[in-house]
Amino acid sequence: MDTSQIKQMLGKLSFIKNYSTFVLPVVLLIVFLILQFAVGTLMSKNLTSKITKQSVQKGKQIQSLSSQDISSRQFEEEKKYMDAYESDVNKILNLVKQTSQRELLSYKIFPEPKDTSVLIFKEFGKNYRQAIENLLEKYGARQRPTDTEIKKALEQSSSPVSARSRSTTYTDIPIMAAGSDFSLERLDSLGLKIVNYLCEATAKKASFYAKAVDIGGYEFWDDVSVSTDKDRSSRIQEYYQYESIKQSVKDCWFWQVGYWIIEDVFKTISAMNSEYNNVLDCPVKRLLTVSFGSSGYSRGSGFQNESSNPPSYITEDNSGLIPSFTNRKSDENLDVVHFKFRVIIESESILGFMQELCSEKEHTFRGWTGQQPPQTSRHSQITVLRASTLPVDKSSKEHKFFRYGDDAVVELELICECIFERQGYKYQDSSGEEKIIMPDFIWNREKIEEGNKSY
Repeated sequence: MDTSQIKQMLGKLSFIKNYSTFVLPVVLLIVFLILQFAVGTLMSKNLTSKITKQSVQKGKQIQSLSSQDISSRQFEEEKKYMDAYESDVNKILNLVKQTSQRELLSYKIFPEPKDTSVLIFKEFGKNYRQAIENLLEKYGARQRPTDTEIKKALEQSSSPVSARSRSTTYTDIPIMAAGSDFSLERLDSLGLKIVNYLCEATAKKASFYAKAVDIGGYEFWDDVSVSTDKDRSSRIQEYYQYESIKQSVKDCWFWQVGYWIIEDVFKTISAMNSEYNNVLDCPVKRLLTVSFGSSGYSRGSGFQNESSNPPSYITEDNSGLIPSFTNRKSDENLDVVHFKFRVIIESESILGFMQELCSEKEHTFRGWTGQQPPQTSRHSQITVLRASTLPVDKSSKEHKFFRYGDDAVVELELICECIFERQGYKYQDSSGEEKIIMPDFIWNREKIEEGNKSY
């Protein structure tokens, strides 16, 4: 094809220039029609499939079922399933109630004192202290050697000859005042070996270190009163003192709650140390303190020691030891308590210890009268709110008479939350009337505030 022919063909197509403004709209219209057809086809297929699954198939299923003969007793089979579901719900609710059903230290006080004598409250205090001592004995907790024990061992090791050869004998070394340390500066190498042997021998006999006086409430229930002067408003309230029945019942109830928590702390330490022989090998070396509040003011205006502060329920007005990420407050269903404790523990066992603390634990319950057959239940009520650690210098004044083994240890402080289900406090008395073991003025929030003002 020569050049002239090409020019003739292009000349014939030149009329298209006159309609160039319509080219783009035509192209867009064609594309739109194609897309519309494609989308419509897809939607039609999806709709057909959906109708088939949701309508046609179900219709066939209904038609098939309608042709079957249904037994007149079919409802009985369905009832069995419904009863099983209801039984599961009731079991769960019953398990929830059982978490708060724990044994009491005294069955003479709650919900109302069986006697108006002050002696029943002092009896509760004795039971509380004895229960703490029983926990120490049950779980193999011991104290480090006392200053008196150390000096006695040094005196027994000193022969008359060796004693005369020294310018200062072991008997010259003074026993320090309570709460301070036995002086080691004047001991020779033999004396230091004796002290070390005594400390290690004590460690080998203990599952962990602990002292009753470091446990919250133990000193509060000591039968001693401390006051700065005769004016009640300015006394230092570190011990239980009778003021009224309501105040005494309140003290007993909150320290009963405190004991349940302390018991769980001991069970946690015991579970962690159960596979080990003694302090030198076990992960939890020492229980330093268990308390329920910071040092503050008591019912009067006197200053109160931290270990004497009883548990208190977390409410809108009482935010607890720290702001809680759980945001739980005491209400008609739950009672919420904060507590804290410190332990010396191997650094690698911290996470395992926290997990064990929050795990299920067994408890025995004999009814709120203490006369029913024992029933074993389980509870898991503790949440860790904050954990903090400090390094431990084993040679420091605080730790030099303790033996923690060769592994690295730290001081771990945990601030925790513990919850109690109120439904568990309900019971029926001998007449069949439903009652609540918690004292009424504590149970009723309006009466709490009214009661607090009278303290």
